Amino acid sequence: MRVKNIFFILILSLLAFSLSIATLVYAEDTAVEETSEEDIQGEIDEIQEKIEKYEKKITELKGQANTLQNEIAYMDSQISITQLKIQNSVANIRKTEDRIEELSEGIENLGIRIDKLEKSISYQETILGSRMRERYKDRGGNMLMFLFGSDTLSSIVKKTEYLIALEENDNKLIEQMGETKGSFEQQKGIFQDKKEEQEVLKNQLEVEKTNLDNYRANLEDKQRDKEEMLKQTENDEDKYQQLLNQAVAERNAIQGIVSSINFKNGTKVSKGDIIAVMGNSGYPYCSTGTHLHFEVRKNGSVVNAEKYLKKKKLFVYHYTNGYTDIGSGDWDWPMDSPTITQRYGKTPWSWRYPTGYHDGVDMVSDDVYIRAPKGGVVVKGGMGCGGAVINYAAIDHGDGIVSYYLHIK
Repeated sequence: MRVKNIFFILILSLLAFSLSIATLVYAEDTAVEETSEEDIQGEIDEIQEKIEKYEKKITELKGQANTLQNEIAYMDSQISITQLKIQNSVANIRKTEDRIEELSEGIENLGIRIDKLEKSISYQETILGSRMRERYKDRGGNMLMFLFGSDTLSSIVKKTEYLIALEENDNKLIEQMGETKGSFEQQKGIFQDKKEEQEVLKNQLEVEKTNLDNYRANLEDKQRDKEEMLKQTENDEDKYQQLLNQAVAERNAIQGIVSSINFKNGTKVSKGDIIAVMGNSGYPYCSTGTHLHFEVRKNGSVVNAEKYLKKKKLFVYHYTNGYTDIGSGDWDWPMDSPTITQRYGKTPWSWRYPTGYHDGVDMVSDDVYIRAPKGGVVVKGGMGCGGAVINYAAIDHGDGIVSYYLHIK
């Protein structure tokens, strides 16, 4: 009788143990977010407000007169926005890293809790199985012998109460085991959700780090743009306007050439044939020095000339000066071993152009002869450019592709 009473106490202890595990699991899930995340979000929101103010200022500056002072203000605003984007990116990275760390701790804790629940379920199943087997034996025996084989009525009552209490506790154990299994499944779901969120955040973190690198590179470019502009204009309004007028005149002249050119009476040329000599025609109204402006258009629209030329290591003046690989096509270069004074696209000097981009590739070479990079039909002519004339050659290569050679002699 003493052994069965002890077993009964163990059953009650098991129920209390299972309940404590379930309570622990739910309590740990209700942890409150740290205040630091709110602080970071507040910092991000504040930075975003400043970015929006600068964007509004830039829009206003675009509508104002094109003066050196406005250009400096415009560049300063762009620099400030980029600096704010860097701050914003750093704050987002910090916020994401904190969340990933928080998730890592949560995942680790969930792993421990799931392990505890698995052990609890296993223990409950062992105890319940043992109890079921014992009750089955009792029911399989002779209940009359169990009841009336006792010496006293008091003993019979105690045995009956014990069996009833034992059955109630078995039922509680079954119910508790069901709750534990339910909690186990819930924790597994939470665990999986946290793992998935962590993977998403890790990908976002990599994207944000890439954005940060781009913002920093962009900031350096914008700061160099400003330095170059101030150096080229000598911080003088008249010089600034002169450079703008030269760029606009050259752009208008090129548009005039493109719209009026006619290849019907052109001359057939082969790759490598000399078609012109490098010069400085158009000076001083739409040229700043002797060079070749090489440009490619397809169906009248500007395309990146570098994509047509063969890859070659040349000295290039750009944001970082030095030898670099330039070109990715199959055309020969129009000049022998040239130095590239301005690339296609965004350059330190392209602030002068209305679009902010340079439409061609500028180059100089000790060998002043210009050769056809690919066969076609060539024409030559001149176009008014400010108070001068800019000389040009153009080759129709077929398929709507035309190459242009400006400032030639």
